[in-house]
Amino acid sequence: MTQLLPRVIVFHSFTTRRGKTVNEDLDLEVRAHNFKDYLNENKKVKDILVWVWRTFISDRGKKILKQTFVLTFFASIMGALTSYYAIKNILDGVVSKDATFVIKGFVALVIILIVARIVNSAKNIRREYFMADFGEKLTDKVSRLFFEKSLGMHTSEDNLLNESNISKGRERLSNMINVMTIDCPDLVIGLTVAFVALWFINPIVALIITFMIIIHL
Repeated sequence: MTQLLPRVIVFHSFTTRRGKTVNEDLDLEVRAHNFKDYLNENKKVKDILVWVWRTFISDRGKKILKQTFVLTFFASIMGALTSYYAIKNILDGVVSKDATFVIKGFVALVIILIVARIVNSAKNIRREYFMADFGEKLTDKVSRLFFEKSLGMHTSEDNLLNESNISKGRERLSNMINVMTIDCPDLVIGLTVAFVALWFINPIVALIITFMIIIHL
């Protein structure tokens, strides 16, 4: 995501300038040697993401996004149930040569897949509504931020605050929002659900993984 941020900071500089130049704002090089340093040095990234959330996402968009996160959670639950319950019953039935388990597993698999397809369809529809709302808000806000600046600012920083960079920043911002609302939630929620489910399946393995995570933090 950090590859998308330099152009986005052009927008960020419009509303958060406090005696800094835009070139200073563009310094996003991470020099961390451990996870704690990485979090500290990415505070500027966090500030920009918070700014994007407050500036370019409307209340309606936030509501839709929260609904999308809930649907993503349910979709992850469906994925976990597919592996843990349906496929497990099928394999247990094949190993024990018990047709009841096999039939139960296939019935559960069909039901789970149908429910998962419905949930994913609803999630994708909500995402389309969110992106439409975001696009409308972005166009309006960028136009206002660009034209409200003084001629002196546009003249003194024409190398950065020009129409070309604004267009590129707008594109990068859209890409970043796409990553934040599609890729990241699916990854984070999916890993979280899988990690929690692992405690029910094999607590020893879950404990080992937790210990390794703590060590690397």
